[in-house]
Amino acid sequence: MLLTVIMSVKNGEPYLSEAIESILNQTYRDYKFIIVNNNSTDKTAEILEYYRNQDSRIEVITNTLPYTYVEGRMLAFEQVTTEWVALMDADDISEPTRLEKQIDAVLKYGNELGAIGVWAKQINKKGRILANSTFGARTIEEFKKLNSTNETIGLIDPTAIIHLPTFYKAGGYRSYTVPAADLDLWYRIAEAGKAVVVIPEFLFKYRVHDSSDSVKRLMLQRKKTHFINYNMRLRRKGAEEVSWDVYCESIWGNIFYRIRKLRTDWAMLFYKKAGICFGENKYLWLMPNLFLSMLIKPEFFFKRIYSQVIRR
Repeated sequence: MLLTVIMSVKNGEPYLSEAIESILNQTYRDYKFIIVNNNSTDKTAEILEYYRNQDSRIEVITNTLPYTYVEGRMLAFEQVTTEWVALMDADDISEPTRLEKQIDAVLKYGNELGAIGVWAKQINKKGRILANSTFGARTIEEFKKLNSTNETIGLIDPTAIIHLPTFYKAGGYRSYTVPAADLDLWYRIAEAGKAVVVIPEFLFKYRVHDSSDSVKRLMLQRKKTHFINYNMRLRRKGAEEVSWDVYCESIWGNIFYRIRKLRTDWAMLFYKKAGICFGENKYLWLMPNLFLSMLIKPEFFFKRIYSQVIRR
């Protein structure tokens, strides 16, 4: 067995069954599926017990502590004995060939690879497609170019398959980087000498809704992203990282630095809100959000629009 799929779920009742079944119905079937019930208070436990009884590949871990999603995932990582680990979130959907195509890529790239993701379609709570998510280096050569100039190395987090020895060599997740811990991990995997690439195919549906972390905690996520990028550049210059407290006080406290970053952050927030309005047919609010995104940072807005038109 080459692969373990892991999922950390907290109160995932509305979408959990669909997420689990999208993994159980994969064309690639030789895997173990570890699911952490991360202190849920809804019917998550009942749903997990049902599927555990239906499929012997499923193992359920119950956590009663108030862990973050990263800490929940780490409970699963500790039980993994395979070389590769696939991530999955409890409100998303994997297309049937996702794991098969990723494992094919793993075998193709061999020892060069540290993590590999896929492109995704963003969907709303009803499953309506909102937008395309197409970021990530598509080849080893593209990854090396981005990495050499300290550009963003990103994957859509729950689409990733990670090389377990490299995960631990890089230091694993660092809890103080939540809710942007995935970006911090991709950088350190690259610094461990392994590539982080994406399969340029839409093999995943990534759910975006008002209660999802990607919306509720966007501004904190963006601030942590700037913190992670700042420390990445320090490390690569041979300097020591700064703590979160020092960053907030000394770096983020500089109004000129903060304003430059916040332009992108606010443009991103209004763009995402526009996508949610589109999915829920709230067209009266769609245009004001799009306009605010364009007004705050036109280059961000038109880059996003371009990516929707070109990469379909």
